[in-house]
Amino acid sequence: MKTTNHKITVLLGALTFVVAGATHAASIYVAPDTAAYPNFYAPGNYYWGGSSFTSNIGVVTGNAFVEASWGVHSIHITNAQYSFNGGTAVTIDQTKAWDQASSFGGAWSGFGGPGAGVYSLSGASTLTGTASGVSTIRVTAITGTIVKQADQSALNPSWITPATVGVSTPGGDGYRYAVGAGSQYYYYAPGLTGNYSLDVSWGIGNTTGVTANWYLDPNGTGNVGDYISLLTGINTGLFSDGVNRTTLPDNSPIYGGTYWGQWSGFKDAADVTLNANSRIVYENPSFASLAGTVSDLQLTPVPEPATMGLLSLSLSALLLMNRRRS
Repeated sequence: MKTTNHKITVLLGALTFVVAGATHAASIYVAPDTAAYPNFYAPGNYYWGGSSFTSNIGVVTGNAFVEASWGVHSIHITNAQYSFNGGTAVTIDQTKAWDQASSFGGAWSGFGGPGAGVYSLSGASTLTGTASGVSTIRVTAITGTIVKQADQSALNPSWITPATVGVSTPGGDGYRYAVGAGSQYYYYAPGLTGNYSLDVSWGIGNTTGVTANWYLDPNGTGNVGDYISLLTGINTGLFSDGVNRTTLPDNSPIYGGTYWGQWSGFKDAADVTLNANSRIVYENPSFASLAGTVSDLQLTPVPEPATMGLLSLSLSALLLMNRRRS
């Protein structure tokens, strides 16, 4: 589980205090237990020949966006049953991919499909059911405010909402893309004030072999010279963990041979300090042949350190304790 532990160090003379902040997780990818599924290939690929299964997803406590994936094949069952955390079972046609619209033999489904959504996890949660092909589960902790790309469309009139608007995302609104020569920018205006941990995400399209960058525009001036770099050089043709799942070990492709239409999952980007005018800026520095894509952001509050006023109240006592020890 990839986490970012935010800590703030306060120095007072010879004394150092470390004030713990939020522990925050971006999307994580959970493979089936290889002891239970010995023929399982690797994360992003699938175990073939299963029946009843249990996959542990006890990696997050609290609300999380949970998505399954599976193996697609013409001989797989059309009524696989999946139950997230003991809830109502959903039916998945495993002869079809995540969109449940197209058949494709001998492939990985991609993430999403029926049942994808926000669940309350206990830290000992499972995905159970019956299936022909069992594969990786993606778990995305919902820890803060989701900033949906659809809510930012007025700032970005040249960006297009694709037909895949129904793709599963925590915000429920898919992703947008842009075409055109030169650098392409997308602006988010969260309207929040304070310190936050930022997660970013994107849509994976069939033209998005893009190396993308994210910036903070502290006061929303739109002046590139004011931008603060947050995350650079991210391949938005891959999922948020950066793993290339283009083919299975036997060189058979995932659905359609690309990740087209998939949501990236959240990637932990940086800590940011926002005011009411601040903007988060996405940049695609590529040309027209490579379309930039944008999707939801997540902003999780990071607790501020104890105020100097509170620290000063106990400073005399701490200094006294320090002298007694020396």
